[in-house]
Amino acid sequence: MNVQSQTHAIDDDKMAEIVGSILEGKYSSACLLLLEATGQEPLHYIPYRTYNRLQKQRQQAAIGAKHTSAGSLRKRMTDLDYLEALPERASSLSGGSSRYTQSFWPWSEAF
Repeated sequence: MNVQSQTHAIDDDKMAEIVGSILEGKYSSACLLLLEATGQEPLHYIPYRTYNRLQKQRQQAAIGAKHTSAGSLRKRMTDLDYLEALPERASSLSGGSSRYTQSFWPWSEAF
């Protein structure tokens, strides 16, 4: 097997993220970040369950960051200059399963 030596430079932002994970005691997360930054395949070095858990945590953190930024945007929005009347909603529901009736839903009084 012919192994070529590859050098990968880690940029300062990625290194700060890796060190931050280590300081927080998130060693598996730091390992994943280091492997990704150096171009290695993480699944060759860490168990699949650990990798999967870290990916889920990453997705949840990204979603949380997105919701936080949307919340701050709502705070900065001003009221509209006009009001628009909404059309009346039908009092009966159609479609779906007959097993669930309108009285089943807690917000059915609003209809």
